[in-house]
Amino acid sequence: MTQVNITYTTQELVELLTVTAMTISRRAKREGWQSQPRPGRGGGKLWLVASMPESTRDQISASITSQMQAEQPESLTPSKPQLPAVLPVNLADWQREIMEARLIILAEVQRIAVIDGIIKAEKRFAKMARTGELSQYYQDLIAKANARKGKARALSASTLRNWRRINNNEGAEGLAPKVTQAPLEKQFPAWLLPFLREWRLPSKPSISQIYYDLKEDLNLPSLRTVERKVAALGELEKNRGRLLPREIKRFKAFVRREFKKLLPTDVYTADGHTMDMYVLHPAHGKPFRPEVTSILDVATRKCVGWSIGLAENSWGVADAIRMSVVDHGICAIFYVDNGSGFKNAMLDSPGMGMLARLGVSKEHSLPYASQARGLIERFQRELIRNARRMPGYCGMDMDKEAAQLVRKKALKEIKATGTTRLFPTWEQFMEMMNTLVAAYNDRPHSSLPKLTDSSTGKKRNQSPNERWAALEAKAEIIIPDESEVADLFRPYEVRTVSRCEINLYSNRYFSKGLEDYHKQEVQVGYDIHDASRVWVRDLDGRFICEAGFEANSADYFPMPVVEQAREKRAQGRKKRLQVHMDEVDAELHGIGGALEAAPVAQKLKMTAEQELIEAELTLEFEEQQHGTVIDLKAEEPSKGKVINLKPEPSSPIPSDSLERYRLALELEEQISQGINVDSRLAVWLGSYQTHAEYITHKQMCDDFGMAAILG
Repeated sequence: MTQVNITYTTQELVELLTVTAMTISRRAKREGWQSQPRPGRGGGKLWLVASMPESTRDQISASITSQMQAEQPESLTPSKPQLPAVLPVNLADWQREIMEARLIILAEVQRIAVIDGIIKAEKRFAKMARTGELSQYYQDLIAKANARKGKARALSASTLRNWRRINNNEGAEGLAPKVTQAPLEKQFPAWLLPFLREWRLPSKPSISQIYYDLKEDLNLPSLRTVERKVAALGELEKNRGRLLPREIKRFKAFVRREFKKLLPTDVYTADGHTMDMYVLHPAHGKPFRPEVTSILDVATRKCVGWSIGLAENSWGVADAIRMSVVDHGICAIFYVDNGSGFKNAMLDSPGMGMLARLGVSKEHSLPYASQARGLIERFQRELIRNARRMPGYCGMDMDKEAAQLVRKKALKEIKATGTTRLFPTWEQFMEMMNTLVAAYNDRPHSSLPKLTDSSTGKKRNQSPNERWAALEAKAEIIIPDESEVADLFRPYEVRTVSRCEINLYSNRYFSKGLEDYHKQEVQVGYDIHDASRVWVRDLDGRFICEAGFEANSADYFPMPVVEQAREKRAQGRKKRLQVHMDEVDAELHGIGGALEAAPVAQKLKMTAEQELIEAELTLEFEEQQHGTVIDLKAEEPSKGKVINLKPEPSSPIPSDSLERYRLALELEEQISQGINVDSRLAVWLGSYQTHAEYITHKQMCDDFGMAAILG
């Protein structure tokens, strides 16, 4: 760097040499300083440093050095604008810090070079660094810029010259330390891929389990090294194979949808949610969890419609759509999932479906992609948040013991009084939903634009109601009148006319206006809450007539569609409960069937002689069962006699199984009436009542009547 263009004003020299302006003028004239006009407003002179004698230049250099030594870090921040305007983006933080430290040091060396030139300035700065004459700020910068271990390391002039050369040739990025890339075999050792093949299983085995199974076969390093290599792969690569596509999506890139260009009623989104709380059933008063179907406007986040039902079905969805259309308008797109409540003929049927007659396009999200409908999922979390304050809350995070105690107490109160105060009634739950939806629509929503609150003067997000009011004038909102609503929300089915009659859901409707449509198909509209009549149109949609329920027969109370659905639902629940009862009986009595043992009659207290008779009759029964005759001799314990238990040919016990059971019934009847029975038969009866043959016959009679056994 040359000194030809280095200049100072008179005022700058006054500060550097600590003399007056008059002294500068006299000294310049005496020493023959050269000058050039000072550009800009005010004029003056710029004194050339190169024209000054060496003694003067040394004074200026010493003054600059002393100022630099006295400077604090706060006063050195003006050197940082010497950094490049756009720093490299592919550097780590530690590389960037070292690069910036080197750039700042080079900028300070350039500042000194205005007096002695760049070579002397580099030597002077290196000497001051070695002797500790620099301020603490520069000492810290040198330690960072050296990028070497050991705080005692100083800075040499050759290092400064090397940095200056790199900066001139390669730019600021060349001053950053280079990162040595490890060889591929070190980054991905030969054992890693075989290890990952065994570890990437949906059952998610641990690293240690696979490690000890494959340690000898793959010659694995230490367990800690294996864990470190696997951890360095990243979440997506680690979970590949351990998670299937549905679950691994949460580690992949996604598209965030914008709604700023939408207007009210452009897109409605809906979903059903089983409430995490118990409510008393409107029909039987027992606790159950109702299904809430809610509809939100995407542009404003406003809840425009909702309904409550026993389960997510087409009727609940239809009620929610009806509320949203009547109160807020017909939407252009209805965005829902693939559940049965949103994917059915009542909504989708061409020409007759409710959405087709409203002119609404329905779009379904991809299966198992609830993230695509995050808006409605957030509203459902609002329902859960409010349900937590109720004693009937039964969410997954509820304490199991507390939930069980509350439910037991509620069931005990219902059994005693028919109701309970712990769970809300159907009417109370409806009122709670009204309050909840109103509060949600008035509460600021974090995804909506901000405004200044008129009451507090502070900025906050808009509420759904405020956003709707702000955009309502720009939107084309279509709300049908009452006459249109009545027909638009009637479900329609195609039926064939037979002699002016139409059969619909086990109900028969009649009108003389259908005489010209015999054996022709027509559209039949009905009210899900009123089965007394239907509305008939031809296949082109032209109105034909109203048909009354069994208008051509005697009076009969019709069953509405909703009541039929309730009855069908109840029958299904009964069947499922019966299956569970059969399983319980099978578990109790074993695989052989649910045979219940009949109560065993109390055996009479017998004397020793009666016990011998019983043994004789039992032997006789066994012989008749197996077709053999056994001659057994038993020694009487008390008398030491040998008794022949072989039965007499004239034994009263029948040989046929059914005859034996008939005899047992006769004996039981006589005993129950107080009639004396032969002691031999009484002893036989007590033994026979414990036999499997007796138990089986008795069970058959109890289940199918006496005729099933005795004819």
